[in-house]
Amino acid sequence: MRLIFLLILIFALAPDRTQAEIADLYQSSIAVENQSQQAREEAFAPALAQVLGKLSGIRDLDQDPEVVAATSNARSLVVSYFYEQISTQDLSEPRLPGNSLEQESGTLLSVQFSQSGVDDLLRTLGLPRWPPGRAPLSVWLLIDDGLGRQVLPLEYEYLRDPVDRIAQTRGLSLVWPEPDEAGNYNVDVQLLWGGYTEQLRDEGGSGEILIVTARREGPEWNARLILEYEQENWTWRSRNIDLQEVLVETMHQVIDEIATVKAIAATEQGQWIHEISVGGLGSSADYARCLAYLESLSIVDEVAVLAATPRGVSMALVLNAAPEYLQQALEDDRVLESEDGSGQYVLQQ
Repeated sequence: MRLIFLLILIFALAPDRTQAEIADLYQSSIAVENQSQQAREEAFAPALAQVLGKLSGIRDLDQDPEVVAATSNARSLVVSYFYEQISTQDLSEPRLPGNSLEQESGTLLSVQFSQSGVDDLLRTLGLPRWPPGRAPLSVWLLIDDGLGRQVLPLEYEYLRDPVDRIAQTRGLSLVWPEPDEAGNYNVDVQLLWGGYTEQLRDEGGSGEILIVTARREGPEWNARLILEYEQENWTWRSRNIDLQEVLVETMHQVIDEIATVKAIAATEQGQWIHEISVGGLGSSADYARCLAYLESLSIVDEVAVLAATPRGVSMALVLNAAPEYLQQALEDDRVLESEDGSGQYVLQQ
């Protein structure tokens, strides 16, 4: 009885999983001409389409006739909204027709939508779901403009803003490496230019990396893109006279590729109750770590304790996709190791 009480207490006090990220996925921002009711009402539909794009990973859903029709009553799903003033450089946010980058300032409407209502709409439209718990992507931008190869020279830092806005709009967090006080990066630029990412991991970096090498060749930029994300790899090239256009399209393509691999098809979404038993829990810290791990998995909506003995804990997991996705996540992370493939696991120390 004491063991069960301890487990319930730990489960009750454990922090909610990725709630901040989940809330952000159901929020979107649209530039509007003013704060009138008409402008606000017209913005709700494209704002909802942006949220559906975040959740599904699909680009330009506001151009899909079926989505346009389905979002015509977006007002009914609005939970809250607020305005903020933005400068001209921020107006590359998604905006309504008629908004112009020539404006000196503008108004940004941020809208929070109902999670349950949007989820229902996502299922009605038969869209895939790119789960939360998305690992941040480290972006390394190396530029050779004829004066040598450097990591994001000061005069090119303006390129970060449009890339960040695209990633934010589509629901992926970016990390830009920072130099030391002397302005140096603790990497071998020549090796990084060659696509060798091992040194980034040796320095404690994650395996979620985008390397963009851009070299000016006459009037054009010749860019090579290397993407590594959760054990998947992509490489491609791009040429354009405008480096910003290269990077904006690159970020769209990066998210397209990641979402295609990570999104769960509509046919595999739903609700499953899946029972597992976990052993190797020798202390309250082990129980807390096991719980925190399970609740961090985007496929897991709820965790309930069924029984507890000195040998282990039996739990019922409420899943939002087929159990095969849970099994794949457990195999990838190796926090819980399967004993015999029958739902018995051991927490790894």
